[in-house]
Amino acid sequence: MFNKTSKKPIRKQGLGLFQRLPYDVRELIWWEFIPTGKDERYNPKQRVQATDLGILRTSREIYNEVSKLLYQFTNLIFTMDPLHRGLNVSFEQRLYSRRVDGALHYQGTLWHLKDIKHAKSSGFYDLPFHKFWEVIVNLRAPNASNPHELFFLWKDITQLMIPVIKETAIDSLVIRLQKGSKADWLNEWRRPNKSSVYQVINSRHDYDVVIVPFCALRNLKDISMETYSWQLRREMDWRVINRGIETVRLQAWKHCESPNHKDYGILEHDVDRAVAGDYFWLHLEMWKTRRPIYDRLRRDFLSQWFDQNGISEFERQIQKIVYQYPEIIETYDPEMNILEDMHMTLVSLYSYAKSLRGEEDLSDWDQGIWYSTFPFGVPIQEDHRFCASGGFYMRRRDLFKSNAYLKHTKENDYLSTMTDIIIDWRMKNIGNPLRRCPSCDEYGFKRGR
Repeated sequence: MFNKTSKKPIRKQGLGLFQRLPYDVRELIWWEFIPTGKDERYNPKQRVQATDLGILRTSREIYNEVSKLLYQFTNLIFTMDPLHRGLNVSFEQRLYSRRVDGALHYQGTLWHLKDIKHAKSSGFYDLPFHKFWEVIVNLRAPNASNPHELFFLWKDITQLMIPVIKETAIDSLVIRLQKGSKADWLNEWRRPNKSSVYQVINSRHDYDVVIVPFCALRNLKDISMETYSWQLRREMDWRVINRGIETVRLQAWKHCESPNHKDYGILEHDVDRAVAGDYFWLHLEMWKTRRPIYDRLRRDFLSQWFDQNGISEFERQIQKIVYQYPEIIETYDPEMNILEDMHMTLVSLYSYAKSLRGEEDLSDWDQGIWYSTFPFGVPIQEDHRFCASGGFYMRRRDLFKSNAYLKHTKENDYLSTMTDIIIDWRMKNIGNPLRRCPSCDEYGFKRGR
């Protein structure tokens, strides 16, 4: 740069004293800031350093120079495996090969993120995703004979990975379908897997369920798909995926008004509707399936119904489905009996768990009490098995006769939100001659004004 009057070069002041060093020397310094090491999954005391480098906040010039070196020619790779819960994240250098941290060459970095709190403490919420060459997502196949693996994979994607990457613009997201250790995206007849028993949509496959949530991200500029073999690419039904990719590339997210059919593929470009449909039937399947692992899933689901502040992500999602996509409720739970069953079980078992400690007040939410009271999980209502602690499992009619449900939903506002949703739905559909919805008075409820 030259000043018009002096014609003398002007140094960039943003680099400070680093400006005096040749770029090759500065590059060696910047390389020392790259995170190194690997998280040990079974040794939580060993942690890789955080990604949010303090030096990047020094000045704009330093930020541009350091981030270009560390990120511009680097792939950020997320790997998700239903057999190993959590999220593996790694850096993969494309062009540079330097001695880093005493190693002959940079060997890459691996984080194992267990939850949102861990992701935040590792700096991923401040990571400049738009600076990376590519952001790659490796999805390893769930076992179709164990439907809970699809639920695990979907849950880690929607509740762990997407919250991490949704805040910053991403130029290119690549999704790779990979084989699992004992699973494939194709069944023994070389046809795409469909794990769900309760899913109404015949056209949806396991890979659709885990890919569509990425297509709903508004911060993506481009998204693409890769498969581990040409056989998988040939056998896949690409209709849903292609519509999702088209939605991202055209930036064409929009809500489809009042569809007249029950196909929750992707109507026009409404990927949000497809994600909402999957959210509902996956939780329905979790609630109704008889297997010991689902007992634990139900226990975990009930314990996490509210966070420590009394806020429920599940109720927020149900409200969204009820008001924006009522056809999903009409297909899977037209009288909201399943949702009511979930909520009655939640309130009544929580009341029971508290009573074992001599407590009657439910004004605060204690997630840990579920694990101490029901260490082996919560069986479904029709099951004759018993929970391990105290041999307790009360049938729905017994819960209702005890009036515990009515009492606690009236006394605690945070427990009444789902009740209000159910009442509103039934009042709105009470005139439908093809459907008998029990009246609110029959259940002792009166909608508050």
